[in-house]
Amino acid sequence: MQDPWSLYARREAFVQLQRAGIRGLQGCPLDVRFRGSRPPELLEVQLEVQGHFHPDCLPAEPRPPCAACGNDFLKLPEQPILALESLPTSLDVFRLAAWPTLIIVTGHWVEAVQRLALDGLSFQTWETR
Repeated sequence: MQDPWSLYARREAFVQLQRAGIRGLQGCPLDVRFRGSRPPELLEVQLEVQGHFHPDCLPAEPRPPCAACGNDFLKLPEQPILALESLPTSLDVFRLAAWPTLIIVTGHWVEAVQRLALDGLSFQTWETR
């Protein structure tokens, strides 16, 4: 799909992830049209906004946000560190509060995707503190 900050899954893959015990997995049907005789049934995965970056990876003196739009002009840290105490313990997939375009998953999610041989995803490991 065109938006990398959205997560879509075929219904079969979604059900496999649920059966694998992925926590907090919810989705709703996506209303799209396909050419062809057997289009896939797609679901948009609901991604709650949870978690923050650790202060150690953020600028010591951030720029003040724009008075008109609120944009804080914050760039993604070169070495992202997640604040461990801010991460949900009941979800295996979520977004970061300050960066809702980032999709964060747990090791349990990664293991399930690899074990089920699901494709179309890539992962990057980030430190937690």
